[in-house]
Amino acid sequence: MNRVVQQTIRVLLVVAVLGAGGAAFVTLTKSRVEPTRKPTEERGALVEVIKVEASNEKLAVRAQGSVTPAQRVVVMPEVGGRVVWQSKELVPGGRFKRGQPLVRIDSKDYALAARQQEAAVDRARLELKLEKSRKEIAKQEWEIIGEDANVSSEDRALALREPQLEVAKAAVESAESAQAQANLALGRTALSAPFNAIVQSENVDVGQLVSPASQLAVLVGTDAYWVQVSVPVEQLAWIDVPGLNAKKGEGSAARVWQEVGGEHVERPGQVVRLLGDLDPVGRMARVLVEIDDPLRLKENGHRKVVPTKEKPATAEALPSAEQLPFLIGAYVNVEVEARQIQVPVVEIPRLALRDGAHVYVYGAGNKLDVRKVDIVWRSEDSVLVRSGVKPGELVITSRLAGAVPGMRLRKAAAPDGKALGKR
Repeated sequence: MNRVVQQTIRVLLVVAVLGAGGAAFVTLTKSRVEPTRKPTEERGALVEVIKVEASNEKLAVRAQGSVTPAQRVVVMPEVGGRVVWQSKELVPGGRFKRGQPLVRIDSKDYALAARQQEAAVDRARLELKLEKSRKEIAKQEWEIIGEDANVSSEDRALALREPQLEVAKAAVESAESAQAQANLALGRTALSAPFNAIVQSENVDVGQLVSPASQLAVLVGTDAYWVQVSVPVEQLAWIDVPGLNAKKGEGSAARVWQEVGGEHVERPGQVVRLLGDLDPVGRMARVLVEIDDPLRLKENGHRKVVPTKEKPATAEALPSAEQLPFLIGAYVNVEVEARQIQVPVVEIPRLALRDGAHVYVYGAGNKLDVRKVDIVWRSEDSVLVRSGVKPGELVITSRLAGAVPGMRLRKAAAPDGKALGKR
């Protein structure tokens, strides 16, 4: 009996505990205060912007190239013989002015041949003079005998020695031509510089027997050098090129420079012509820029400084960078002036371009505005556009994933951005 009572008491206790818990849960549920709901604020995508400005800078096409000679000739004799004299300057690096002698070949044989031809001319002229006298005598005899009506014109010409006179005249012309050829060969025994030049290489010595096929030296003109540069085909319209869109001597001005031993060496240049083929590597157009007086030989006052133990070279006496020459084969930078754009343009950085023809603009209300731009000029770091963006607007330069027109944005830069610097 006691065991039954104990079990009953346990069940009642469990029921009482569960009831008390349920009552407490209902009480707490009814007394709970609902939290206030706040709307979530969309902050927008973080972007970097830049304030674009109108551009009025002079355009320039930048390129690089190697210096090549504008004039180059291989000196070869036109007659054969033994070299009897050679200029001391005919060594690699030697300089010559136009008409200055280089080499002389033994001219004795050619002088004798010229004298023989001179005698042949005198003999032919004497024979012509005698033939003219014979013709006069024949004419007088013909008048004494009287002209026969049955004589043909050919017989009459023979009787008056007209063919013989023509033969004598032809002999004189032949002898004079042979004399001129002999004098020409005699004159060719002396070789001279065809233009102001520097010796690139030489292969001749006194006593050497040379022939018309012998290569004696290689001369390079010093009045001007060329630089061959490759430019995009679409930029040719902005450059004045003689033979294409400009007259001879009216090519675009250029600036050519190089760094030599920490010094900046610069020379003015000018576009002189367009090559007829594209660069096989980059498929770009190739133009020639001419550098006048690349070795600074025409200027006065540049003395060569030779320091000695008694008189060392001072800082004032040392040559400046402007006196340093441009040498063949040097790798140089070239900046060719382009025509001025006549319409208002805005400059934007290249990294702001999307799909090559669109930009993202930080629009009103901090929202994205996608614009299509009309590009008129491309450079390495920026482009110029004439429509699509206005001066003072903020252009997005950072990446923007999932860009949709009208999406909310927030700036990572200062509100006014940062204006573009010079290219």
